[in-house]
Amino acid sequence: PDPEPQQPQQQVYAPPEPQAQPEPEPEPKPEPVQQAPVQEAPVQEAQQPQQHVYPTPQAQAQPEPVQQQQPQQVSPAPPTNNNWYKPREKPKRSFKAAKTCKILLDDKRNKVKKVKLFQTFDKFFVAEGNSKNRGFQVASITNNEFGEAFSKMGIDAGWRVTKIGNTPLKMISFPMLKNQLISTGQKAGDKGYYLVFDGNPPKKEDESKVDDNDGLPSLGNAAPVSMGKNSVELISGQYNDHKIVKIKHSLDKYIDFEAVKGPKGYKISGFKAKFGADLQQYGISIGWRVIKLGDKDVSNMFTQMIKTNLDVEWRNNGANGIVITFGQPV
Repeated sequence: PDPEPQQPQQQVYAPPEPQAQPEPEPEPKPEPVQQAPVQEAPVQEAQQPQQHVYPTPQAQAQPEPVQQQQPQQVSPAPPTNNNWYKPREKPKRSFKAAKTCKILLDDKRNKVKKVKLFQTFDKFFVAEGNSKNRGFQVASITNNEFGEAFSKMGIDAGWRVTKIGNTPLKMISFPMLKNQLISTGQKAGDKGYYLVFDGNPPKKEDESKVDDNDGLPSLGNAAPVSMGKNSVELISGQYNDHKIVKIKHSLDKYIDFEAVKGPKGYKISGFKAKFGADLQQYGISIGWRVIKLGDKDVSNMFTQMIKTNLDVEWRNNGANGIVITFGQPV
């Protein structure tokens, strides 16, 4: 017979046996440490915390109704002086019109009027010379308050000025007379000055005595310069307000110069030691101006332009000398 099959053996789980744990060794006790005695602080009674009582909704105060506030009555402030902040009023100045002119003599039969002017003549009228640029006469009346007052005197264009004060006006060049009258008006100021006007046509002059040099001697007929010691020759010395001379050397060797007013004019500021006395012997002194170079009027030119003209004239005509007209200070 076949042997019976052997069944596998089932292994039964056996829990491990508990191992005996060694007992722990007792820890050594630390020795007590001696502490310093501590002073006990006085014990204060503990304050009990305050208990907050929350009001119930019924205990809350009801808002009082808003009453209309009545305006407070403000007592009036005491009167104060508030003028300290107000600007002071400037005193009103009465406008005083500038002095113009007045008539002193009115000879209607002879058409002669004597007028006192309180301003320079150029505020009243525009002046001009005659056909030869000599003398002094009215060309037109200015269009302003002074011209309006002047026209009431009965003076119109063409009237000639024949006197300054009581001094007859010479028939010399118009630029010289113009400077003379402006200077007179500026010096007079508010005191005023007198002019005599003549409305008659000028008298016919003897043509034989009149030349083309504004009534002055002809420079073309002047004698040549003497080669002697004196280096200046007097051509015309009959007038006190100007002298005409011919010089042998350049003008720089006679004088030092400066401008008359601003950048214009050419006047004597000093004399050189070598030739200055040659000019002074004819009455020419410091302050006199160069008003003509030959026949050319240079009184209103720029100072540097006059100096250039003098140099050119000397370079062109130095061998024969150059003719210069000196005028008194204005």
